[in-house]
Amino acid sequence: MCSSIIPRSYYEAKRKLRDLGLGYETIHACKYECLLYWKEFADLQHCPTYGEARYKVNHNRGKKISHKVLRHFPLVPRLQHLFVSQEGSADMRWHREKHVETDDVLRHPAEAERWKHFDSEYPIFASDPRNMRLGLASNGFNPFGQMSMLYNMWPVMLLPYNFPPWKCMKETNFFMSLLIPGPRPPGREIDVYLQPLIEELKELWTFGVRTYDSLTGQFFQLSVVLLWTINDFSPYGDLSGWSKKGYQICPICIGDRSSFGIRGRISFMGHRRYLLENHVWRRFRLHDGKVEHRASSVDKKRKRALNWTKRSIFFELLYWSRLLLHHKLDVMHIEKNVCDNLVVSLNIEGKTKDITNARLDLQDLKIRKDLHLVEVGSRLVKPHASYTLTSSERVEFCNFLKSVKKHLRLQRRHAQNAMNLYKRHERIFPEWFRAQVLELHESANLSDDFFLLAMGPSFDVHCYNGCIVGGLRFHTVELDSQCTTQNSGVMVIGESDASGSGDNNFYGVLDEVQFESCASIQNKRIWDVPEVNDVENEHINILEVVVSHQVDDHIEDDSLYRINIDPMIVERPVVQHVSDDFIDDVDEHLSHASNDNEL
Repeated sequence: MCSSIIPRSYYEAKRKLRDLGLGYETIHACKYECLLYWKEFADLQHCPTYGEARYKVNHNRGKKISHKVLRHFPLVPRLQHLFVSQEGSADMRWHREKHVETDDVLRHPAEAERWKHFDSEYPIFASDPRNMRLGLASNGFNPFGQMSMLYNMWPVMLLPYNFPPWKCMKETNFFMSLLIPGPRPPGREIDVYLQPLIEELKELWTFGVRTYDSLTGQFFQLSVVLLWTINDFSPYGDLSGWSKKGYQICPICIGDRSSFGIRGRISFMGHRRYLLENHVWRRFRLHDGKVEHRASSVDKKRKRALNWTKRSIFFELLYWSRLLLHHKLDVMHIEKNVCDNLVVSLNIEGKTKDITNARLDLQDLKIRKDLHLVEVGSRLVKPHASYTLTSSERVEFCNFLKSVKKHLRLQRRHAQNAMNLYKRHERIFPEWFRAQVLELHESANLSDDFFLLAMGPSFDVHCYNGCIVGGLRFHTVELDSQCTTQNSGVMVIGESDASGSGDNNFYGVLDEVQFESCASIQNKRIWDVPEVNDVENEHINILEVVVSHQVDDHIEDDSLYRINIDPMIVERPVVQHVSDDFIDDVDEHLSHASNDNEL
């Protein structure tokens, strides 16, 4: 009967996860998000700032319900779990031991200037590649999906940058540290909810945590650093303290702004300054009616601009002020916003940007006079733009998009079937190649190598009761039973574990020796030992020897290892060329012993 038992209840499942260190702790929060009932405020029943009760009013007897509950997932046990397996421990060292840096391609954050600057500032931390480097990301989502209920929760995720690039950005490797409750976004008060995480990060930086490394079999002190945050612009402002409103909200332009007010919103028009100095678009006046001569402002420091709304809680980390880059904008969100604006420019009803206010803004800027509103009697008419399509042109354009979509679908299907095509090629090509060579062999002169390749391997084997390897004689169990000495025991040296101890050797007895006669173009002489699947039986069934056709004549000798011949007769030149370390070559030709049924 299987020993695995499914938990009987949801509560029991949560308890088992908590025992593994995968649970979470609940922390009550003030209704107005001014504090957490945590540490010195854990026993308070009312908010010291607003006097609001900690729990909702409940006239019925029962469990008290807090206004807001923060769920905190402890970080330390999950970081320690990464080193439990040897694979996870090796991945934590990847950025130092296996990463290959290139000059023209950024493959991993370890190649970034900010990463290298941190290593130079804190060489003791950088000396151990196992020390953890994290990134933080957060954004709101509606847990009720497409339902009309307005609710917004904010998970705070941590990204492990020690991992290889194909793992560090995989969702299964993210750590959710906090789950901030709704129903509204936390806004500037997000620092209140970040207190448990910041407290953990400070302890992990100052003291570290004693962790067992399964790859070395030793304990070490694990330290952790938070390198930066990556967010959309809204949480970017909440986490950093940068203002999200007004004419100076751009964190790149700062005080040297190019923003001005238009009808109903603020417009930012200084994008051309980031082009090359001799770029032709700098001289175009169609953009805002001006020629752009200004240089880029990416090198200016934001601390000189008075656009901060708070001091971020991240500055409580001792190393935070010495980082080159604190907060990053998520490129994915920016690209999505740009693409959304491009799509709605296709005159989608209710989402188009070509509205009356936009035409009036063009008149105020004195640009694109061909698009200004025209008075026709008592009405204002919008002239058609040059990109406006007629009905027939729209149909033609949609047909083109349909063909592109069909082409992409075929390409996707081809990519999905690439493995099937490869398997089909492996199945069909040998028979086709054999038929072609046989046809050419009858009409033209082909080399023996081509003919032998086309015929494939020979499945004929010669079975014997013994062999000599490196001057040592081995007998089968059947032959050993008739002798007073025992020479049927064999040993296969297995791969040593991470600690270097060679305790993975396999011991067994020899049942049969099979010499496979095959023609090898490269003339390799390799001893091949098949893989032992049943370790518990401690028994090796077949010892297979792959030899070339040059020694085939010796093996065909009937006097070699007959049952009625004394084993001493086997000391012949046939075994003079065999390498002593035949066990070391198992991996290279292990495929020869993969099909024991055919042998």
